[in-house]
Amino acid sequence: MLATLNHRQPDRIPIDLGSTIVTSITKNAYVDLKRYLGMPVGDIRMLDDVQQLPYLDEELLKRFDVDFRIVQLPPATPPDLRSWDEGDYHAFTDRWGAKLHMPKEHGYFYDWVEFPIKETSLAALDGFHWPAPDPPQYLVELSRQAEYLYHETGFCSSRQWDYRGRHL
Repeated sequence: MLATLNHRQPDRIPIDLGSTIVTSITKNAYVDLKRYLGMPVGDIRMLDDVQQLPYLDEELLKRFDVDFRIVQLPPATPPDLRSWDEGDYHAFTDRWGAKLHMPKEHGYFYDWVEFPIKETSLAALDGFHWPAPDPPQYLVELSRQAEYLYHETGFCSSRQWDYRGRHL
């Protein structure tokens, strides 16, 4: 990875799958891929419910020789997320108070369908109940994840380390 970042010929092209939400794979595609490869699907933990992005398991990442591992804040949607059926849709309300829908049939991701601030006025903005900021422990967790990758593995995060664990 370091050779690539320094515009030198690497021993092979670095591979990334799932170290960020923009390099990941949707839940439906992930399940189909694991089944195609004859790998057990098991329990799926979601990284991002809105986009339907799961945390990818280590077995799959090793299968494709993926060089990166995710260093990520806790999921955007809380672990105690309550969803419900609403006609032809699955629905939930996010921590901002916005309502989201995903079709039950052929649904690939959630769309926002109702917003907590209904009018464009300062009074509506002043009356909005803002969610609590993420706790400082989240930053401690990011640090813990990065330190683990740096000291204990041969992988890099999508952020700061090369494949041998050297700080860039």
